[in-house]
Amino acid sequence: MAVTRSWTMPGTAPVMVSVPRHGASLRLAWMVAASLLVATGLWFVYQAKLQRMSGGPVLNLNVVTSADELLPVLEFFPNRAELAPRIYDYLERARPLRHTGALTAVIPRRDFARVKPLIAVRSPAEFRAQLVRSALLYFAGFYVVALIWRLTRFRGDAALLPVLQLLTGFGFLLMVSMRDPLRDTLEFHKFAVGVFLGSLLLALPAFPIFNYRRLAGWCYTPLFAALGLFGLLMAFGRGPAGNDAKVNLGMFQPVELIKILLVMFLAGYFTRQWERLRDLREKRVPGGRVARAEHVVPVLVATGISLVLFFVLKDLGPALVTLFVFLAVFTVARGKPALGIAALTLMVAAVATGYRAGTPHTVAQRIDMWLSPWDNDVHGGDQLAHALWAFATGGPTGSGPGWGDPGVIPAGNTDLVLPAIGEEWGFAGVAAVFGLFGILIWRGLGAAQRADTTYGLFLATGLTMLIACEMLLVTAGVLGALPLSGVVSPFLSSGNTAMVANFLVFALLGGIGNVDIANTENATQPEALRAPLGRLKLVLAGAGAILLGFALRYQVLRD
Repeated sequence: MAVTRSWTMPGTAPVMVSVPRHGASLRLAWMVAASLLVATGLWFVYQAKLQRMSGGPVLNLNVVTSADELLPVLEFFPNRAELAPRIYDYLERARPLRHTGALTAVIPRRDFARVKPLIAVRSPAEFRAQLVRSALLYFAGFYVVALIWRLTRFRGDAALLPVLQLLTGFGFLLMVSMRDPLRDTLEFHKFAVGVFLGSLLLALPAFPIFNYRRLAGWCYTPLFAALGLFGLLMAFGRGPAGNDAKVNLGMFQPVELIKILLVMFLAGYFTRQWERLRDLREKRVPGGRVARAEHVVPVLVATGISLVLFFVLKDLGPALVTLFVFLAVFTVARGKPALGIAALTLMVAAVATGYRAGTPHTVAQRIDMWLSPWDNDVHGGDQLAHALWAFATGGPTGSGPGWGDPGVIPAGNTDLVLPAIGEEWGFAGVAAVFGLFGILIWRGLGAAQRADTTYGLFLATGLTMLIACEMLLVTAGVLGALPLSGVVSPFLSSGNTAMVANFLVFALLGGIGNVDIANTENATQPEALRAPLGRLKLVLAGAGAILLGFALRYQVLRD
C-alpha cells in the first residue's frame, strides 16, 4: 500500500490516505501506452517527410562559402553575376537562416518561388536531429510530472496525463507535418517547448503551497488584475497582419490569462452569493421588486462585459467564451436556466445588430464568410472554404500522417488546426480528438462534483467550461455551424501562451479533484449545487454530438 497526501486548509496537517500501489503502476502503464501511440505516429510522419523531400540536390544557404556557389540556382536571372555577390553578402550578415523566405530581402518575391525548390537552410540530418531533440523535450515534461507525482505520492487523476499527451500528440505531429523540413521554420520545436513548460505545471498540485483553497479569499483581486491586463491590451495590443483585432501584447496574449482570472472572480463571487440567488427564486422576500432587480443585475453586467469585449477587442471569440462560461457558472449557482437563455438571446441579438451596422468590421467580415464561404468579398475570406475542403479531402481515414497539405490551409497551425488534422487523420482522427476532449471535460466536471469546498465546485466548473467553450466554438466555426471566432483549439494549436494557460487550468483542476476517498463517497456539497452539473454534462455532450455530426457529413456521407 502507498500513502497519499491530500492537502486540507492552509496551516493544517495533511490527511494521509492509503492507496493501492497498483494504482500508480496503472497510471504509468497508460502513460507508456500513450507515448507509444504518439511515437508511432511521429515515425510515420518522419518517414512521409523523408519521402516527400527526396529529389534533386539543393543548396544549403547556411553552408555556402562563396558567391560562385549561388550561380547554379540563379541561372534564370539575367543579372545573376551581380545578384550572387549581393545575396552572399546578405547571407554573411544574416546567417544562420531559419527559413528560406529570408532571401526575399534581396530577391523579388515574384521570383522567389522559382528559387525556393533549389535551396535549403538545413540538411536532412539536421532536421532529424532537431526532431529527436524536440520529441525528447515533448515527452520529458509528462514523465517528469509522473515522477514527481510518484515521489510525493500525489493521487492525481489517472486519465489526465495520458489524455493530455495524446491530445498534444495530435498537435505535435501536425506541426512536424506542416512545414517543409529543409526550407521552413520548424514549428514543432516551438510547440514542444510550450508543451514541456505547460506540462510541468501539472506537478504543482503535488505540493502544499499550490493549494487552490488559498485563492478562495481573492474575490475581487483577480477581477482587478484582469481589468489591468485588459487596459494594457487596449493601449498597446496588436492583431495579426491585416486584422484590427487586439489580441497580442508583444509575444504574450493576455486574453488567455484574463479568462482564467475572470473564472477565479466568478468562483469567488458565486461562492458568496449562490444561497442568496436560490432564496430569491424559492421564496418571497421583503421588497420583492428590488430583490428581483438584484437577481437580474449579475446577468446584465456579465452580458454587458461580453458586449464590451465584442466591440472593443473587435473579436467574437473572447466575448462568446466570457458569456458562455459565466452563464454556465450562474446556472449552476441559480439552479434554473431561464435567465441564462435570456442572456444568450440578448447576445445573439446584439451580434446581429452589430453585423447589420457593419461594426466591428472584423466580426462583420467573419459573418459574411460564414454566410457565403465559397464566394465572398472578404480579404482572406477563403478560410472556411479551405477548412471544409480539408475535412472532405480527409474522408473517413485521412490521407495519412505526413501526407496531407496542412501548410496550404490558412492559419492551419492556430485557428484551423482541426481541419488540418481532419485532412491527415480523417473522420477517425476528428472523432478521436472529440473523444479525448470529452474525457477531459467529463473529468473536470467530475472534479467539480467531488470538490470538498463550494469555491472548488465553482472554480472547477468555470475552468472546465472555459476549455469546453473554446473547443466547441472553434470547432463550430471550422465546420460552418457558427461564424469563425478568434479562439484556438486547446492543446492542439501552436501558441505557447495558450498552451501554458490551458495546462494551468488542469493543474488547478488536478488540485480540486484530489480529495479524500471519504469525501468521494460522502459528497460535501449540497445536491442543489451538484445536480445542475449533471445536466451541464448532457448539454455539452449534445453539442459535441451535433458537431461530430457535421464532421460525419463532410468526411463520410458527402466527402
